[in-house]
Amino acid sequence: MRTPICKECAFAEKLCAQCSKKLADGEITSLDVEISKILYKINENYNISSSDFLKAYELEGIVIIESSTPGFLIGKRGKIISLISSALQKKVRIIRPSQNIKEKISDIVAPIKLIGINTYFKEGKEMAKVILEKKPGQNLYVEEQKLKKILTKWLKRDTEIIYQ
Repeated sequence: MRTPICKECAFAEKLCAQCSKKLADGEITSLDVEISKILYKINENYNISSSDFLKAYELEGIVIIESSTPGFLIGKRGKIISLISSALQKKVRIIRPSQNIKEKISDIVAPIKLIGINTYFKEGKEMAKVILEKKPGQNLYVEEQKLKKILTKWLKRDTEIIYQ
């Protein structure tokens, strides 16, 4: 399993010199350390050793975890993600790392399909319109207001959510 901290630090009270330096330099956060420790503990009972965890951040009370192997961290029937969520006592969303903002937004709104992102101007201000395809019975993972705030931070402009 690949995490921001080494395996020894996951089970130790204090971080080793190398992991402490990463934390002090801002390469990793205390949230990254906490999630790494949780994942190593989960790995003792569930085999997620082929998984990787790259980065985590918290936006609007939701912990977003970047992993290039999201299936392992979600687990069968969502077992692993529910264990992570339970340990953190927060909602957790796992996304693939990407420089492409559309891919990140697609992961965060799944299972709802992202149709597109449009830019428009309103009262001289640049705005973003995120268009989602919502079918009957599909629900957003997060409340729409929280999603709107997350998208505003990611897109760096006020955002409107439209359903088609």
